[in-house]
Amino acid sequence: MLKDAFRDEDAKITNKEHKVIVSLPDDYSKLFIAAGVALIPLWFTAAFVLILRRSIDLTSAISAIFVHFWPLWLVCSIILATGITFFWLHRREHRRLKLLDISAHGLSLGRLEDRASEAFEYMVTWKEIKSVEELPMLEPGKSWIVINSNLNVSFKLSNENAFCWVAREDLMDGLIRYAPQAELKLNAEGHSNVTRDISYTNLWLETLDASGKRKRMGPLDNGDRIGDGRYEIIREIGAGGQGRAYLANVRDQALPFSDEKQVVLKEYVLPTLMVSLRAQALERNYYSDEALILSKVNHPGIMKIFDSFEEDYRGYLVLEYVRGTDMRTQVGRHGRCPESQAVRIALELCEIVAYMHGLSPPIIHGDITPENIIVQQNGLIKLIDFTVAHEFIGERKSRVAGKQGYVAPEQYEGQTLPQSDIYALGCTLFYLLSGRERDGLDDPNLLALGISVSPVLNEIVSRCVSESLEKRCVRAEELQRDLQQLQQQSLSQSN
Repeated sequence: MLKDAFRDEDAKITNKEHKVIVSLPDDYSKLFIAAGVALIPLWFTAAFVLILRRSIDLTSAISAIFVHFWPLWLVCSIILATGITFFWLHRREHRRLKLLDISAHGLSLGRLEDRASEAFEYMVTWKEIKSVEELPMLEPGKSWIVINSNLNVSFKLSNENAFCWVAREDLMDGLIRYAPQAELKLNAEGHSNVTRDISYTNLWLETLDASGKRKRMGPLDNGDRIGDGRYEIIREIGAGGQGRAYLANVRDQALPFSDEKQVVLKEYVLPTLMVSLRAQALERNYYSDEALILSKVNHPGIMKIFDSFEEDYRGYLVLEYVRGTDMRTQVGRHGRCPESQAVRIALELCEIVAYMHGLSPPIIHGDITPENIIVQQNGLIKLIDFTVAHEFIGERKSRVAGKQGYVAPEQYEGQTLPQSDIYALGCTLFYLLSGRERDGLDDPNLLALGISVSPVLNEIVSRCVSESLEKRCVRAEELQRDLQQLQQQSLSQSN
């Protein structure tokens, strides 16, 4: 979600007029206006001195001006002091806007002079990007990079600042992989004075030879058969960074899972000859890693994988069709969960996470959020979407991946640990109990927010989302034990 760093958190961006955030922020204008207003008494002084000095000496003329116009001097001095104070308090916002990081979640932008803290002022998810265009500056050889979002906010960065810490090709790779809906108007490589429209479709077609072209560029339609006719598409059920997800019928009754009748086909758009070998390897890793992870797990609370195949430069995972509703939709429809229900869901999650972390090597989900928790028709939950899941070997260094507000602090330092899943589980429990998101800055104290929960559960949530690894639960079994004790106490009190 886009975070507005200009102190407009209380306002809904979608209700504002379109806002452009540039390298020179609007806050400078307040200082300029204050300085301009402060010049008013100087102008009056000069004018009246020229008039009065004809009849009296210069010193008496200046004294007369100050005696008669001291309120004007006072008001302008207050305005100037206010402008200087405002500039000083917000001086950090006057640094040049830069791209700080590109992750599977989106673009991080900020005005930091260094990247030591890995902090950001703005986060734009891939699905929020409407278009990216390059506009020429008046100065030859320089240009603006403009990122337009569908939240009525645009970011205007100079080419020099935009790619200070992030490579241009990384931005292109990210837009191709994660933002197929975005319209791209970028300068052709090596021809800075030529601008061309690059739609998602044309981007693939421009430089592919005949043997490398895709047969199909659009989404699959109802009735289409893929996988050598084994699967028939019913409808599209979702779209994301890597591709789309479809509900499909199993047509081949010889398949060992044909009794499933319906499955989910998760599509990955695989790079062709157009992009770099690095991008090709990276995208195939996402596809193959998820297939490998899901093939290693066997738990009733985890979505199953049945098959995988490639067709027409796309990879497909054949997944269990989980019938139910995700927790974000549930809370949106019915409001926050009662404490007993939230504790029950958290206990089921603990069991799933404990199972994954207990494997050798441990598997970290990396994206435990309300939308990835499905409440089935029998009331039990299933954990889905293992796109960023990985095996934990030592202290794995990685880019930030996951939903903003559920990413643990250590992940911003490139370190994803088993405790990072516990942090995300705590943020999810916070959401279920409160019906609101945590942005990482909120006080995790539910009681202080006016949410009616038991003091024990309040303390458990606070401990789960602690920024300190020492205060956070080390293992999911510890959290599970605490929740079970709370559940037993609640049952005994009710009896």
